[in-house]
Amino acid sequence: NLTPPAARPAARAWLGGLAAAVALLASRIPNAGTGPTSVARFCYPLIAGAVGSCTALGGKALGELVKAGAPWRSTAVVSALLPCSGAVQTVVLNRGVGRFSSLLVVPVFVAAFVTCNAVGGGILFDEFGRMTAAQRRAYPAGLGLLVAGVLTLAAKPTPPAEPPAPE
Repeated sequence: NLTPPAARPAARAWLGGLAAAVALLASRIPNAGTGPTSVARFCYPLIAGAVGSCTALGGKALGELVKAGAPWRSTAVVSALLPCSGAVQTVVLNRGVGRFSSLLVVPVFVAAFVTCNAVGGGILFDEFGRMTAAQRRAYPAGLGLLVAGVLTLAAKPTPPAEPPAPE
């Protein structure tokens, strides 16, 4: 049932919370600096991951709208928003990688993207409502393990580069 997903109270709360989080993170960037301890090194990938999840969830919503025979206005709005969110995601992620180590930015982006997709999809498409009690308990544990694994791999120190051999 796709009675517009954004019309459901839980979906509105999710979208509002996501928008507030993105706005808060974006407000921290101008005064954060670019040093190795700057909070901006996390802001860029978190924003890109959140916006990227909107792109992915919007694509799924568009497919569901078309499949359900929704009015053309609904599909037109979602179709117009997809390239905008995709462009924002790309620009923000590129700025983050341009200013900070990709060894930090990319894994944080992936963790944010996966988390926002998993939780957003569960809320927007009412996937959580169809879960059993055991599945509802296991879902956050599985998601936590996934994110912890990505961040653990990102934290692995890289060996120093060997100097070139003399010729």
